This record gives sequence, C-alpha cells and structure tokens, in this order.
Amino acid sequence: RPTAKKSSKTKISSFRRVEKLQAVIKEDEEVTVEEILKIVQQYKTKQGIMNALMKKYPSADNKKSSKIYKTIKPLLSDKKGS
Repeated sequence: RPTAKKSSKTKISSFRRVEKLQAVIKEDEEVTVEEILKIVQQYKTKQGIMNALMKKYPSADNKKSSKIYKTIKPLLSDKKGS
C-alpha cells in the first residue's frame, strides 16, 4: 500500500509547514492560522487565495501576504492554477 506511506509523509510534511506558518504568524499578532485556513478553504484557485491574503493583510509592498502565501503554497497542490 504505497499510498499509505505517501499520505504519512504528506502529514509530516504538512505539519512542518504548519509550524513554519505559525512561526510567520508569531511575528504578527493580527494573523491567525484559523483565518488563513478559512481563506484557503473558501477560494478555489491559488490566485484567489493570494488576492484574499493581500486584501486581509494589506501592506505597502505586500510582503506580509507574500510571506504567508509562500509558506502555504506547497499545501495548495489541490487548487487550480500554477
């Protein structure tokens, strides 16, 4: 059952990404994991998620939303877009 091994690796890998996400969030108190997960579940495309992050966490150069997006991007393999 190779798929079981793959999902196990994915869970471990996802857990590490969540840890990275939490590290990014610790830098900014107004960002929560729950809000980000809600955005990811709400939108069907990667571009929609990025737009929502930019709208939710505005900054002059969009560094905050870009940093969050880069952290969660590997978790978005099931979303449309490249």
